[in-house]
Amino acid sequence: ELDQKLESIEDQLRDLKEQQDELSELTEEKKLSNEELEKKQDELNEKFDKIQEDIEEAQEKNEDLEKPRDLDFDEEMQEEIDQEMQDAKESLGKGQKSKSQKSQQNASEKMEEMADAIAHMQSQSQQQQQQEDMEALRYLLENLVGLSQDEEELMALYQETQSSDPYYLELNRHQLRIDNSTNIVRDSLLALSKRVHQLSTFINDELGELNYNLSRTLKLSEERNTRGLLQYQQYAMTDYNDL
Repeated sequence: ELDQKLESIEDQLRDLKEQQDELSELTEEKKLSNEELEKKQDELNEKFDKIQEDIEEAQEKNEDLEKPRDLDFDEEMQEEIDQEMQDAKESLGKGQKSKSQKSQQNASEKMEEMADAIAHMQSQSQQQQQQEDMEALRYLLENLVGLSQDEEELMALYQETQSSDPYYLELNRHQLRIDNSTNIVRDSLLALSKRVHQLSTFINDELGELNYNLSRTLKLSEERNTRGLLQYQQYAMTDYNDL
């Protein structure tokens, strides 16, 4: 959603730059009255105000992220564009078309600079995010593989242990530790799924299955129902491996 907002801002700036260029040409041709030109310039000024509002919304969306990106909108550039466009309008109101055209050209050039800067910022931000996601995935994969191996080893121990054996309680505590460790990985997976939307549905579905199967293993281990316990441990292992 943030990426879409940034792309929209860039597109709006490039579109407004073209409109400002067109108005600059009209100003130079002197075919329209000062009043008509001033009205058109005022409309462009309002469009830039809207872009600035969108920039504020993008910054708010970024702050709402669990891990905000390093977004740096050039406020000084925004103020310069705003001033040039305002000067262009005021000059038209005074009948100073040449002066107005100069301000229009300056505003156009700065809009292009700002659009290029946002495109570069977005590219850098996406690369940074992708790198962080890859590192997070690597960490999660290592943990999921470890949890799957722990569950497999625990299954073997349950198979060797009589339900009346006092050691059974130690195995139950081990199962609880696996469940607690899974909760940590689960939180990280959910955070990742919010950033990588392509994985969102799959991760949520698999976590739902894993949650259910682990809750069953805990209940069945307390009941010392080894047969049922082994079945749901196998399901949980499959979930770990699928993830």
